[in-house]
Amino acid sequence: MSRQTLGDRDLEVELLNLFAEQARRIVQTLTSSSAQGVMMPKQSGDLLHTLCGSARAVGSWRVADQAQSLEREIRSADPHHSVKLSRDKLEQLVGSVDLACSVIDDLLGRPE
Repeated sequence: MSRQTLGDRDLEVELLNLFAEQARRIVQTLTSSSAQGVMMPKQSGDLLHTLCGSARAVGSWRVADQAQSLEREIRSADPHHSVKLSRDKLEQLVGSVDLACSVIDDLLGRPE
C-alpha cells in the first residue's frame, strides 16, 4: 500500500477508510438482497466486481478472490432473473470483509 501511495500516509489512511466503508456497504447490500431473494445478476455482479478491484487495491487478496468467485457465479446466471448466491460463499465473503475491516481498524488505531 505504501508503494502505491508513494509513501503518503494520509492518502493510505484515506484509501483504507474508503475501502472499509465501501466493502461494508457492498456486503450489506448483497446479504440484504440475497435474504429478500431479489438479487439481480447485473447489479450484484457489478457490486462484486467493484469490491474485487477495491480489495486488490488495498492488498486484501482473500476478499478479492472471494468476490471474484462470486462474481463469476452470479454472471453465469440468466441476466433477466433474480439469482441466489451460494449462502456459504456469501457468508465467507462477509467474514473476510469483517476481518479485513478489523485489520484496518487495528492499523489505524481505532477501537473496535
